[in-house]
Amino acid sequence: MAALTSAWRELFDLIRPELVVFDHSPTALLAARGLPLRRVVIGTGFSCPPDVEPLPRLQPGDEDAIRRNTSGVLASMNYCLACWNQPPMDRVLQFYGDVEDTILATFPKLDHYGRRIDANYWGAWTQIGGHVTEWPLTEGPRVFGYLKWFKALPNLLEELSRRNISSLLFIDGLTNEFRRKYASTTLRLENQPLDMRQVAQQCDVALLNGTHGSAVAMLLAGKPALHIPLFLEQSILARSVVRISEGLSASPEDPQMVQRQFNRLLASDDYREGASLFTAKYADFDPILQLQKLVDRVESLAAN
Repeated sequence: MAALTSAWRELFDLIRPELVVFDHSPTALLAARGLPLRRVVIGTGFSCPPDVEPLPRLQPGDEDAIRRNTSGVLASMNYCLACWNQPPMDRVLQFYGDVEDTILATFPKLDHYGRRIDANYWGAWTQIGGHVTEWPLTEGPRVFGYLKWFKALPNLLEELSRRNISSLLFIDGLTNEFRRKYASTTLRLENQPLDMRQVAQQCDVALLNGTHGSAVAMLLAGKPALHIPLFLEQSILARSVVRISEGLSASPEDPQMVQRQFNRLLASDDYREGASLFTAKYADFDPILQLQKLVDRVESLAAN
């Protein structure tokens, strides 16, 4: 940690920024303490933890081990601060509170730490652009998928090919051989990311890995999704979506569970209604306008 933070401080000394925007970069944020610059933290709830003690619990664990690990991390951080003649921190997340602004690029219901009091939620915006393509021609429902490889994926693709479902999927890192093996007249496996806003408007349901951006795109379009999370951050978001009845989740290790939850999503209108409520609540949300407001906010902090 001392080597990494020292490298950051040398970079800050070389550039001499007036303001730094930190996106999921706690080491750089620690290195900035005591320097004459303003700090802005930006990201989803997961990458912008609240300055609280004890640490929020994202998953069950041994409380004694967690306290020991937290104490060790804080000691390492304070060692670095002592090297720069800076006062120590009292809490391991204190440097997330000692900033000029925290830009939560998410919605309250999707905050990984739960809704925060007096927090300013900016909403989220999906990637603009992407490949535009045609859906397979069939009378069945339209299923969009934006996934990475997981154990139950082959079984899921076989199910999609077997049924009369118009399926359009982008699977990151998929080989051409695998694509040829599972593609069919009703299942199209794209080799590049698609225009998320287009497919969100056109599909009926989605298959996702619990990624924040794609989940937001579907919810803003009123489309429910089956989330198959691969990492802790994705699992927490998937639980949030399930809790507010806007979708379902399944284990990536359990093909039967994935198929069962997928069938439930297709058969029930409850999740469509839940997603529609989200869409109605944020019907006036304009991501382009919000981005401009964000730029204005950052520029005002730099100017001041």
